[in-house]
Amino acid sequence: SYSMLGSNIIYNGAIDLSELKLTLLANSEKRLLLIFFGNIPEYLYNEIKGYSNCSIIEAEISNDLAEKLSKSDRVILFSQIGKSDAKTYQQVKELIKLKQKVLLQEVLI
Repeated sequence: SYSMLGSNIIYNGAIDLSELKLTLLANSEKRLLLIFFGNIPEYLYNEIKGYSNCSIIEAEISNDLAEKLSKSDRVILFSQIGKSDAKTYQQVKELIKLKQKVLLQEVLI
């Protein structure tokens, strides 16, 4: 549901990666966790893999997600229409809040 998205949203992330690249570059000194709902598109993976400060994980409530959140400074969520479960999305956002991490952006691809 779009009502769950926050204020730092990038729409059409599949078309224009410039805002995302700017965010990654502006936070190059921070450890970023990129959380994907659904499979990461190959074109996006190819863009992100060049940033050494980024970790990628699939969106699911797990110990792995909790550990990676603990080791990161900031978070970017990537969701896909029809592939993002609303309940899981809310739970992931709540976990980010509980871990007191900065949610930089929510990218809709």
